[in-house]
Amino acid sequence: MGYPLGFREITVTDDDWLMSRWLTLDLPEIFKASSQLATDGHNHRWAGKFGDRDITVLLPRARAIWHS
Repeated sequence: MGYPLGFREITVTDDDWLMSRWLTLDLPEIFKASSQLATDGHNHRWAGKFGDRDITVLLPRARAIWHS
């Protein structure tokens, strides 16, 4: 869980890919109230950037580590 009101879904595939997706909860009233508790700059810093939320990376050593 984290700001802006969501959670990170992590998937690791059998062929060594790690996928991270940020899923924002559909809570508009709570989001509005929460965002008003700090400045826009402060909220923006916590919201991160696209690459912070959604990413897919190859983990070439993952299988070797997990199966050792």
